[in-house]
Amino acid sequence: MFLGRSPATATADDLRRFQVHQSKAGIGPATINGSAVAFRFVFRVTLDRPDMGRYLTLVPLPGRLRTVLSPEEVTRLFWRPLPASSSAALSVACGAGLRVSEVANLKVSDIDGDRMLLRVEQG
Repeated sequence: MFLGRSPATATADDLRRFQVHQSKAGIGPATINGSAVAFRFVFRVTLDRPDMGRYLTLVPLPGRLRTVLSPEEVTRLFWRPLPASSSAALSVACGAGLRVSEVANLKVSDIDGDRMLLRVEQG
């Protein structure tokens, strides 16, 4: 255990040192944030020391860049020989901007050809 004594006796400096220790140990931001939220709960609810929660900081999660296909890659993807069902699913997914799970759950009854609409449930 990091502190070596009861958490009820922890100080603001102890919490700061623990978060620095986590960071230096290479622990990821999501895990650090999870432990900060858990400590806030322990101090506020269990130990009735809500003031201690303000000494715990949340670490910003790094943004992830999305992979964007070039026009050539999209063309190759659509002109590649695929089974008819796969080709239709890929065309619907890209044309309507659907996620994989939304395309996988489509049924023939979800297609309104007269009004050119797709019904997406639980999108």
